[in-house]
Amino acid sequence: MFQRNLSPILIAIAMVLTILNYDFSTEFNSRKFWIFIFAMLVLAAAIILIFKNENTNRKQ
Repeated sequence: MFQRNLSPILIAIAMVLTILNYDFSTEFNSRKFWIFIFAMLVLAAAIILIFKNENTNRKQ
């Protein structure tokens, strides 16, 4: 599992670190807020990609 999904796992770790580094006292229209939203979307996409790869490899 780890070798097949190495890049999505590393992307997920990077996005989790970005989300944890977010300062929730910033304004909604700031650049940091949009980076936070983008990090959440990329994290969700990486998790979906991991599960999709595992399901296709498990069927074979």
